[in-house]
Amino acid sequence: MKESRRGFVKTSIAFGTLIVTKAIAQPGSPAAVSKKKIGFLVSTKDRNKHDSAFIQALNADNWTNSNMAVYYRHADDDYAGVKNLVLQHIANKVDLIVAAGGLPTAVAVASVINGNINNNKPASPFIYLIGRYPASNTGVDAAAADLFNCPTTKKVGGLDQAVPAQNGANFQLLKSKSGGGVTIDKVGLIVNDNNPITLPEIDAWINLTDPADPTKSINSAFIYHLTANNQAQGMVGLLTTIRTASTQPNGIVVSSDAYLREVGNVDFDAQLRDTTANSGGHFLGWVCYPYEEYVLTSANSIWSETTPVLATDDPTYIDAAYYKLGGKAAKILDQLVANQPLNANVSTWNGSQWIPPT
Repeated sequence: MKESRRGFVKTSIAFGTLIVTKAIAQPGSPAAVSKKKIGFLVSTKDRNKHDSAFIQALNADNWTNSNMAVYYRHADDDYAGVKNLVLQHIANKVDLIVAAGGLPTAVAVASVINGNINNNKPASPFIYLIGRYPASNTGVDAAAADLFNCPTTKKVGGLDQAVPAQNGANFQLLKSKSGGGVTIDKVGLIVNDNNPITLPEIDAWINLTDPADPTKSINSAFIYHLTANNQAQGMVGLLTTIRTASTQPNGIVVSSDAYLREVGNVDFDAQLRDTTANSGGHFLGWVCYPYEEYVLTSANSIWSETTPVLATDDPTYIDAAYYKLGGKAAKILDQLVANQPLNANVSTWNGSQWIPPT
């Protein structure tokens, strides 16, 4: 549901016994004074499966429709427009902003928060769900400097999926599934240049090695970029580059970028493998996608076995990233009620579990 100018809209969706109430409101909309207000923000489209897992975790900590309201904003894949949605949440005086949809959302929230702090304007605390936490505010992480620099009084917790660190395992999975046909010099990476995760992911990728074959290394010619701002022409350009290359790799790993996943929920794999003249990627090799939300159309397409699950059809699945995110939101709300310092800590995925447990 796209943003509208209606003052206050509520919709309910049922998942078994779970009822999720969404308050999609413009700044200044009425809400009970006693309720805590969460501003949920995602860079892609709204996903009921994600929302229900998030709400389920809040409900498990006794945060329900009676004592909280969740205000949803989704950018529909327009990374550049996320900042305006952050400002809407702040104008609505939310108690907590939840930045989902990867690093682009978290960086946009941090950028607005930092600017407001510097200009003595209101700034809500926020938690985040990202693909990789920046190691510094310079070099390959310069595009994520605002998140790195944001004070901990406002950046109060989150989940770091550390997905680039899983790409070595994704390569090994392709190698195993292909019977050794995918080698380190014949494996590619698809990234989205609109995401601050891209440069550090490429940096980690080009340093990837295969202990079983130390004489070979990553071929940078097989790093494929989506360059347009998450638009159809960007996908056309990406597929054209793969289709028209003089040589193709035997396998491809796809970045955890939220937009690529959004497209993958529809027909990314189908487009990549389309052999129609002058369209598609004409790719026949193996492909490893980071999340099970990708629709697979080929026997040579697989999902990563080490990337964390975002959400499942069961909203009570406690290891899902969005359930963990809801748990952190509940912790912050508890601290707000108790007038305690805000800190939900950061949990990092290590390839098999969240560290520390949440």
